[in-house]
Amino acid sequence: MKTLPLYKILDDLNKLIYLPHIQRPFVWGEEQVRKLLDSLLRGYPIQTLLFWRTRDEIKARRFMDEARRDVDLHTLYDKHASSEGVERLFVLDVQQRLQALRTLFDGALLTETGERREAWVDLTSGHVQDPEGFWYGIRFSRDSPGPTWYRLNNLRTLDTKKNDRMLARQEGRRIEPGLEGTEEEKNAALDRLGDNLKDLHRILHDEGVFWYDELDGVVADYSYERVLEVFVRVNNGGTKLDGGDLMFAAMKGLSEDIEERVEDAAQQLCVGDLSFDKSWVLKAIVLSLTGKATLDPKLFKGTEGSALISRIETDWPRIEAAFQQLHDLMRQDIRVSSEKLVRSTVSLIPVVDYLYHHPGPGPTQRQRIAGYFHKAQLFNWFGASTDQLLTGLYPKMVAATGGFPLEDVKLFFTGYRRDTELNAQNVSGSRTRAMVLNLVYREKFDTSLYESHFSGNSPHVDHIYPRARLTPLGLDSEEINHLGNFRFVGARDNIRKRAESPDGHFTRMKAGGVPVERHLLAEPWAGDPSKLTLDIRTYRAFRDARFDEIMKIARRVVDPEVVP
Repeated sequence: MKTLPLYKILDDLNKLIYLPHIQRPFVWGEEQVRKLLDSLLRGYPIQTLLFWRTRDEIKARRFMDEARRDVDLHTLYDKHASSEGVERLFVLDVQQRLQALRTLFDGALLTETGERREAWVDLTSGHVQDPEGFWYGIRFSRDSPGPTWYRLNNLRTLDTKKNDRMLARQEGRRIEPGLEGTEEEKNAALDRLGDNLKDLHRILHDEGVFWYDELDGVVADYSYERVLEVFVRVNNGGTKLDGGDLMFAAMKGLSEDIEERVEDAAQQLCVGDLSFDKSWVLKAIVLSLTGKATLDPKLFKGTEGSALISRIETDWPRIEAAFQQLHDLMRQDIRVSSEKLVRSTVSLIPVVDYLYHHPGPGPTQRQRIAGYFHKAQLFNWFGASTDQLLTGLYPKMVAATGGFPLEDVKLFFTGYRRDTELNAQNVSGSRTRAMVLNLVYREKFDTSLYESHFSGNSPHVDHIYPRARLTPLGLDSEEINHLGNFRFVGARDNIRKRAESPDGHFTRMKAGGVPVERHLLAEPWAGDPSKLTLDIRTYRAFRDARFDEIMKIARRVVDPEVVP
């Protein structure tokens, strides 16, 4: 571990020390910046800095002169510092503190209205804690807050050649005439002024205040890939970074506009609580253009990397159209918007691949794509080795001139010993149960209950014939926990319902105007719920008849290639 005085660190910012592309934006507010200086003045230690020394070609971002949280990061990139062969230090950890220190001593905060406010410190403070927990008066202001306040930027400009004693005499002469109180109080204020300027000088000039570790990629084996792993580890618990953030750091030739569009595509694909990130979008693009599913910085290196970046630029309208068509499919045909119903969004990457090579699918192909998606979730097609699976599916999507190749995809996954069609055995799991029920309710209510529920009332999978009523009849768990006996019910209603008999419960619901037939499905019970009597024969007849109805509805969605 090494140490550097703060003034040297500040001198090197944007000259030797930069932020790598993978760092997220500055998110500290004014209070956090003030607290940092308050802590330093109290003598509290600051977290160790972590640098990476490299000459690799990595996108470099400058620290802001005027800190603002809504800055367009693309305006801060430094092309020269990003070039291969230019030695610099990249900040892997504690970037928020470094930007805050630059803001305090060298820069300013920029408000939403564009007002520039610099940091000031009350030189006579430090003896009383204010209601906010600060011992020292620290403010950001356009003008001086008062006669005892000192502009911190002066330490690095007007007063840079003065030591703390000289500065204390200067500032003491300036403010002494305006001090109020007894001679003892005035002398105490001047003593604090001297102590505070001594502490500020210590923070700026003393070694031992700021310590750092350095991964030296110039003389040691700290490759880009290894440093990415370190970066993710040291930022664990902070702003989460996805693989797309890491890959974009390697894509030097990609225009800023395209990167923003990738971010927009990821955001626009998100529906409900089902989310997509830049990594997902970038993987889909790379697969569609190269047939390679594994994201690796090496993809964007050298002549081949430049050609790939150029192709992304050139083909962007076609790529964007594929994502837009996927968005429409998710809204209109797939109609799943809850992560509780999705095992893997990776399953949608081959759909992007298909839409890129065969845009504008008609109604039949859209139905087959929806069936593919539901199969992938129900049968957990992408539960492991996803890159291998994506690579294997790629040629099938490219060659699918006759429509979405659902039969070829089924044959492909049969080779991995995955189920490919619904049957009575593969719908019994708890995760699968909710997926199948969602298809049924979507068809009956024309919406997913996961989309329409009120806050705190998300759908629960519930027994129609309560377990507490069936167990005394001698039925085992397999018979009770049968898909034919399950429905969706709101969480609050489920708590209130308890173990009410089904005939009474659904008769009461029907009298209250609830369309119980959409829940019960099978006749004669759907039309007359009073016939849901509590005996084994009735239960089994109802359960089996309802299960048949559930499977008919689900198969039309999941197995469109089999069920017309």
